[in-house]
Amino acid sequence: MIVNYALHLKAAGHDPHVIITVPFARDNQYLLRLSAAGIPVKSLGRRLYYRSQLALRQVALRTPWFAKYRDWEAAAFRTAVDLLRKQRPDVLHVIAEGGLFIQAAYAAGIPVIHQEPAMPYYGDAPEVQVSYAKLSESLPLASELVAVSPRIAQLCRERLNCPEHVSVVPILVDDLAPEILKVKVAGPVTFGFAARIEALKGPMVLLEAFARIVVAFPAARLIIAGSGDQEVEIKRRAQALSVTERVEFPGNYVDEAGKLAFLDSLDVLVHPSLFEGTPCTVIEAMAYRLPVIASQVGGVPDMVTSKTGILVPPNDVDALATALSTLAGDESLRLELGRAARERYEEIFSPSAVLPMLVEKYQRAIARENPNASFDDLSDDVIRHPWADLKA
Repeated sequence: MIVNYALHLKAAGHDPHVIITVPFARDNQYLLRLSAAGIPVKSLGRRLYYRSQLALRQVALRTPWFAKYRDWEAAAFRTAVDLLRKQRPDVLHVIAEGGLFIQAAYAAGIPVIHQEPAMPYYGDAPEVQVSYAKLSESLPLASELVAVSPRIAQLCRERLNCPEHVSVVPILVDDLAPEILKVKVAGPVTFGFAARIEALKGPMVLLEAFARIVVAFPAARLIIAGSGDQEVEIKRRAQALSVTERVEFPGNYVDEAGKLAFLDSLDVLVHPSLFEGTPCTVIEAMAYRLPVIASQVGGVPDMVTSKTGILVPPNDVDALATALSTLAGDESLRLELGRAARERYEEIFSPSAVLPMLVEKYQRAIARENPNASFDDLSDDVIRHPWADLKA
């Protein structure tokens, strides 16, 4: 998400810089893409001040006289403020980093936009609850909150202490080489899943549903790509359901070629998650002209409509099996939904659709802090995105 925004901003003539909180490996694929495009990447974890503060924290944990150095977040905050004062960006775009960077930008006098990619307070994990509580405390300091879909924006309004301005900027997903898209040849249907193999993503629900349709569609195949803590369990369940020969577990695809090969092997993408924002996997499938079966959670109903796929209740094996059976038995419907999915991708999630919205948010945030700011390159009719005027 961050990488695509930055790369397309750079290509459009802007000067994005990326800041992350943790150290990064020099061979990280995302870092390499940013570096190849000439986009600077800074890590708080590599700053000398931050490392020195962490060293003091280790002493403080054993010495009561240095209690003020025990909080690593305080060290991260001071490091972020120092970095932002030196960098002096026109605007800071924070994505899923809690309240620390919002507070740091406010302290440094820099307008800040927070983007929320997920369902606020999703799940019961204590760390999630604490993270969102801290974010909610900091949000009033932001110039604007942008969500990745209208439904997520509404959830933010309901669950978070939002700033005055709340709007929508979708995830930007690269066009997956439309010239290589081809009409699928007739043959056995292949369903695909690509996400972490864990309970919240719903792979076990998918496996159970798939096992129910193989009697009617004995040549159907299922590819479960990814890895996770449920991987061993789901492979054992596939064996118990006698579908091992019909289910593949290729692991993670590690590069663009692997992703394209996976998508090219599919007739339908299935995303049965129990909690979700707006998953990139679904958007990539739509860009690849694939119909989607997905759970009706989070921002997914903003993405997948009755014209582009089938929505089912989360954790509902019967409903998912019905949807699988419907598309397995109707090739013309798959092709129709796939064409509509591609059109929706172009309208909602393509670079040409999203980038003008993103730049407009930056310019508005800057103008709120500096009423004298002028942006002659942006006229009201530039933004034609269907979600441009939606407010939570």
